[in-house]
Amino acid sequence: MKHKFLNEISQIFCFPCTAYEQWGFRTMVFPRVPLDTIVIDGITYEVTQACNWDHNDCKVKFLNIIRHLEMGYDDDYLTADTLSSFKKELITKLKEFEKKYVKHVKAKSTNESLADIHKKAMQPTIDLTEANYNLFHFRKLSETREFPEFRKKALVEKYIEHMTKVCHILKAFPNKDTKTLD
Repeated sequence: MKHKFLNEISQIFCFPCTAYEQWGFRTMVFPRVPLDTIVIDGITYEVTQACNWDHNDCKVKFLNIIRHLEMGYDDDYLTADTLSSFKKELITKLKEFEKKYVKHVKAKSTNESLADIHKKAMQPTIDLTEANYNLFHFRKLSETREFPEFRKKALVEKYIEHMTKVCHILKAFPNKDTKTLD
């Protein structure tokens, strides 16, 4: 899935850009880790210093574009006299981000390690989604033909197993407002 927002901005200002892929952005918005580890759902992951700097710098460059665009929404800031400089600054920020983004996506050591952490942390949710998908399609197919009962039982058990795991995680690790699943 390509990131449409930046592609549209670059077309408005006649600035050719790379296709921004969602997986590249996903690793970019990873929180900055104060130490060399991060704990997600009770599991500790190691994050190298190079990885930490790379994704944070890329995120900062992207946020600079957003902040600059927000200034353009202010009626007092953007006038006929300031439009040219606004456009030049925006193109400069887009180019800076583009350069950093391409480096971030190509950085095998940093981007792949963050993507691996994301994948491991999201695996319970991915498993639950797949179990739900399988059960849903089994029920749809069951409307048109007969299946042995053991297939339905196996799919339901898998769904319950994955849902239970996700519920345990949600209960054990509350959100910032310390709301639990109870």
